[in-house]
Amino acid sequence: MPGEIAEMEAPHRIVYHWWEKSKSGKLKFEGWPTYLLQPSGAGETLVRHRATLVSYGVWRLGTPIWRRFAVRERTITVDALKASFERGPGAPPGTR
Repeated sequence: MPGEIAEMEAPHRIVYHWWEKSKSGKLKFEGWPTYLLQPSGAGETLVRHRATLVSYGVWRLGTPIWRRFAVRERTITVDALKASFERGPGAPPGTR
């Protein structure tokens, strides 16, 4: 699925823009997940997630289902961020 970072205010805000097209080239979905990172104490970071999802054409009927998939994806992403913060800077993935 193609996409691009639409906005980035390092190290506090990341907005990713993704889209999916049909074989004929028409847009099926577009999304903008946003992650806000805020320091919340000694060695802690608060991660807030917000997303916008737009479905086009007949795909609009599935919007409630796509939102469930988006929540699952968000959970995976936030868990990966948590793991990367727990590893610490410079540590290779898979180590703590």
